[in-house]
Amino acid sequence: MKKSLLFIMIVFVFRGAYAQYPLAEKTAQINFVLVMSNVGNPIYLELDYGIHKDISIGGYIPAS
Repeated sequence: MKKSLLFIMIVFVFRGAYAQYPLAEKTAQINFVLVMSNVGNPIYLELDYGIHKDISIGGYIPAS
């Protein structure tokens, strides 16, 4: 039972990782993230820039 549950969890993790959509070249994507948790509410901004159809570079700035 444990092995089958582990297998199902692994399948869903890899299926989700495959669902990422690549950025087109010379386009930017900005993300605003607000996380609610018991430890605090971290806020940050992300920027990704497409340099190739399969490659992007980026970073993030934590606001709190």
